[in-house]
Amino acid sequence: MKKPELVAPAGTFENLLTAVECGADAVYLGPRAFSLRAGSENFDVPSIGKAADVLHAAGRKLYLTLNSIILEKDLNDAKEFIKTLKPDEVDGVIISDPALIAPLKDAGLTVHISTQVSVMNAGSAAFWGKQGIKRIVLARELSLPEIGSIVKNNSEMEFEVFAHGAMCMSVSGRCLLSDYLVGRAGNRGECAQPCRWDFSLTGKNDKMEIVEENGKTMLFNSRDLNTISIIGNILDTGVSAIKIEGRNKGVHYIAVAVKTYREAIDLWSEKRDKYQVKQEWIDDLNGLSNRGYTTGFYKELAYGQGRQYYTEKFPGVRVLGIVREVIAGGWAVVDIKNDFMADANVSIFSPEKGESSKAAQIIEMNSIDGKKEERVAANRVVLMKFSVRVSAGNLVREAKS
Repeated sequence: MKKPELVAPAGTFENLLTAVECGADAVYLGPRAFSLRAGSENFDVPSIGKAADVLHAAGRKLYLTLNSIILEKDLNDAKEFIKTLKPDEVDGVIISDPALIAPLKDAGLTVHISTQVSVMNAGSAAFWGKQGIKRIVLARELSLPEIGSIVKNNSEMEFEVFAHGAMCMSVSGRCLLSDYLVGRAGNRGECAQPCRWDFSLTGKNDKMEIVEENGKTMLFNSRDLNTISIIGNILDTGVSAIKIEGRNKGVHYIAVAVKTYREAIDLWSEKRDKYQVKQEWIDDLNGLSNRGYTTGFYKELAYGQGRQYYTEKFPGVRVLGIVREVIAGGWAVVDIKNDFMADANVSIFSPEKGESSKAAQIIEMNSIDGKKEERVAANRVVLMKFSVRVSAGNLVREAKS
């Protein structure tokens, strides 16, 4: 069996480079139109070409998302945009609207079906296979036995499933709540995430009793998906790829999530009979900002397991900076992401496979022109020396006291 592909998100070029460095086999990104992440920086046509050059030079693939709902007024523009895409740059185009299949085929492009289409059985998968679809991103609401059955009954096709990231409270993300409440269409990449808002519930005669914090509850709020504890079971179903959600996430999230699932896939592939989840994988993912974790629908859900009714959000570990290069004298050139003091407790996260996070001390911290710094602010570049070896691409993170 071919090793399953690890597909990572990129809403910015920096995130794309981080995904490659941390071991993604493929990166999915969106253009500035027809994609489901209007809030991301996203990619125009020239930057898609640049991204393809970087990915292909590293032996990785580029998947382009055109998975928003296409309105009648958008159809001609979508077709014209497709004409600008090059088959030698884009390895697959993820869509939810069948109207794009013919123009994509005419352009010589490979078509993937989005999870928005809610493919939930072998018959539906076979239908799309007859339309010339190579890969289907299955619905999020499937159990492991259901996924295994679909894969087994459509052996000539490729199937991809989500392994980590935010979960929509609606069926495979098809939701009208944001559009109804604030006029921002979630199915066109503009979701205001009202499912994350605080609500109070009132009945005809009196306030209804629900789980509350400060008089309100996050009534629709879904926990985030985290399958590291069952990733071996997911891979055992025979899927061709696992996917990390997060085109709106920062570089820290991309680095940790990609590296963690990269190591898990590799270990499963090498030692399937003796595969075991490592505690450090669980710890690293718990260090990311999250809304509480769930394994989703892959295993039977206990009542309420998939929802997080309280307003608490787990903030995760703060990233202080990114090492851009190490120059003469052992100075690390660090791009600062958050304010901190020179005596801060820090740890160093490396994208290198097998390297764990390591505690470190800041030995010296200077401005670029050599002046000693006691405190630095975000969006600066400074020179730093640490008590441990660092290299380009390492993340400097705040450590617990």
